[in-house]
Amino acid sequence: MAQVRVKLGFLSRPNDVRGEKTVEAKNLSEILRLVRDAYPRDFYTFLVFKNGVKVEDEDETLGDGDEVVVIPVFSGG
Repeated sequence: MAQVRVKLGFLSRPNDVRGEKTVEAKNLSEILRLVRDAYPRDFYTFLVFKNGVKVEDEDETLGDGDEVVVIPVFSGG
């Protein structure tokens, strides 16, 4: 498994869920499963970037040192 740095930015959550964490994962779906388990998708969807490039394929393979950024997209008014 690859060592991957994951950055989360949840503006509607307490400061303790912002930041980054290193996890082991083979592909993007493993990271998204961890995020979805911790933060239910009731009110938003996720944009995901791997090494600065938007990724939509959850089967995207990850390698050592990859950086995954997960950004919630939600509407407001």
